Amino acid sequence: MATDHRPPTTGHQPPANTKSPPPEYLKSMVLLALLALGSQRPPAEGILRGVLTHYQKLKSLTVRVIHHADFMADAKDSSDALSWVAPRRFVLVSSRDSIPKLMSDGRRLTTFIPQVAPIGEPLEMEPGRTKSWEGRGGILLSFMMRGPMAEQWLHPERGIKTSFEWGKTLHWHDLEVSEIVETINARNAIEKISFYLSANHEHLLGTEVVTGSESIWTQYDGAVENPDLPATLGSLAKG
Repeated sequence: MATDHRPPTTGHQPPANTKSPPPEYLKSMVLLALLALGSQRPPAEGILRGVLTHYQKLKSLTVRVIHHADFMADAKDSSDALSWVAPRRFVLVSSRDSIPKLMSDGRRLTTFIPQVAPIGEPLEMEPGRTKSWEGRGGILLSFMMRGPMAEQWLHPERGIKTSFEWGKTLHWHDLEVSEIVETINARNAIEKISFYLSANHEHLLGTEVVTGSESIWTQYDGAVENPDLPATLGSLAKG
């Protein structure tokens, strides 16, 4: 009788012609995994309000505020050096000599125009009026000062509805960002505002509003949190 020298087989051996999954299958699995991660993102509004609360808890801040196609025509395509001390002291110095320097001692706003005596006025604003410091310092300064612009964007008056959702933008001005889009519905007039946060959701890097074919954006560059600034920042020199 002939002897069978073949090794014994088990019922658990894979088929001899096992093939790797096709690349299209692997791509689909990666896409599904990314979508699953995206669906687990925390609520956009909660993240944004958490970032703003972080800034409101700071003692001081310095940052360069870059304007492009700003709502304020004189500040278009310029920048401001902002120094701020909690709760309401600041100095704003523009990159343009033609744009006045602004200072706040916490109660009064002083405007410095070349060859003109300093102009002082109350820091508080009249209802329905936006003063120059909010446009120059942007929404970040308004958040820290709890100004009317911040209230309008985050706590609008009755009859105006807002919603927040994650946007799709991942890179903005060569920065890695997470985008949160706020939709403001005011009596059937809809406006969308993009908030660009750092990728780790800890800092506000800029905002953008698109009106028609024009993009109006503000970028916050080189922010330093809690620098050592004088407690008298924004006060007029005596004498």
